[in-house]
Amino acid sequence: MDRLMSMRVFQRVIDEGGFAAAARALDMSPAVVTRLVADLEEHLGARLVHRTTRRLSLSDAGETYLSRVRAILQDIDEAHDIASAHTQDLSGMLHIMTQPVLATHVLAPLLASFAQRYPKIVLDIKVESFKEPPIEDYDITLFPADSSFDGDVIARKILSTQIIL
Repeated sequence: MDRLMSMRVFQRVIDEGGFAAAARALDMSPAVVTRLVADLEEHLGARLVHRTTRRLSLSDAGETYLSRVRAILQDIDEAHDIASAHTQDLSGMLHIMTQPVLATHVLAPLLASFAQRYPKIVLDIKVESFKEPPIEDYDITLFPADSSFDGDVIARKILSTQIIL
């Protein structure tokens, strides 16, 4: 059971005033929403919601649990927002060196989405043919795996591709 999802669904059921309304708001089936809350109650060993044909009400355990769930979910959402803000605030110059064929077929298709995601990063891209990848003055050097190099380099395979010339 995904406890976090169950907690969010439980809170939404209460906020929306019913299982069907919560299901519509969450774009889930009413059966799934009902099952998630029932599984949560079973996991906790306590009834959280009193159900009748006409209304829904919280049990004492449900009221206590809901107040903690609200605080926990708010903390989780705030933590997510803070972490997301850090990636959006990256800034500075990124120096990239690559060969013409990789610039055209690998790097170019990625540039628009990268610039949109990190608008404060300025890209300095140098494209030229080389036999050995330069290891100085660049943050990233893209090169074919069959290239050799000397020095203190951290190399990682980032993709496999076939280029037909």
